[in-house]
Amino acid sequence: MLDIIGRAFPSKYQIIFIKLILSILIIIFEISLSQIHILYQKTPYILYTFIYFWFLEIGLMSYWIYFFIGLFYDLIFGNNLGLSTICILLLVPILTLTHPHVKNFDYTKKFLSFTIFMTLLLSLKTTFFFILFFKMPEIEFIIFQIFITLIFYPLLFLFFSPVSKLINLIVRV
Repeated sequence: MLDIIGRAFPSKYQIIFIKLILSILIIIFEISLSQIHILYQKTPYILYTFIYFWFLEIGLMSYWIYFFIGLFYDLIFGNNLGLSTICILLLVPILTLTHPHVKNFDYTKKFLSFTIFMTLLLSLKTTFFFILFFKMPEIEFIIFQIFITLIFYPLLFLFFSPVSKLINLIVRV
């Protein structure tokens, strides 16, 4: 099966396609989590966790992929168009600079770097929200989202490990 797919598309495009499909599925899962009463408007950032993990394990994809993922995220969630996109595009160069160091970290250091990544991301989103509306968002929601995302991180880490192995298998073929 992989041989048939490998002949149709080069491995670079297979990886891009897999990332886009998984991102769309994660966005749909994240929007379905927002229907739970406790998580309404405070869903964990599973997409950003996926982007962080993907970047850490597989490496950088081209910026236009992050651009389209962010736009689709904003369209589905009803955010201001481009808010998530610009936050992702501003954090990708920071991840690029830290990638060689973080890749060799153990689990606790990766968790700490993920915490820093999420804090930077949410501070950027809060700053842009303040610039757009001239008011601060509710800090309780932001803190709750950080904590719920950090609670979900080990589960998502276990879920994304087989995806990483699949990608490594595709790249080898």
